[in-house]
Amino acid sequence: MTAAELIKAGYRIHEVEVTYRIPVLCKPSEIHELDEIGAWCHEDGGDPEVFGNEVSTVPADWRTALPFTTAEIEGDPPTVGELLDATKEAT
Repeated sequence: MTAAELIKAGYRIHEVEVTYRIPVLCKPSEIHELDEIGAWCHEDGGDPEVFGNEVSTVPADWRTALPFTTAEIEGDPPTVGELLDATKEAT
């Protein structure tokens, strides 16, 4: 899927904080369902807390990053930069 198709389908880039801040592509309604990301980042055996916020700007080095995603995509998703650009074009 292209970045424009994903944005049209309702996906947005969120900054999710567990142990590390990582870019995640998901629908806003799914942000609180990302406990499995906490499991990937968690190291001490406790119950991680997951916080997520939709973002419109990101650090420069994130623009080329491939986000984790809840979307069912064959192959790699668009980059964070492509998704943010598609979001701006859609509004």
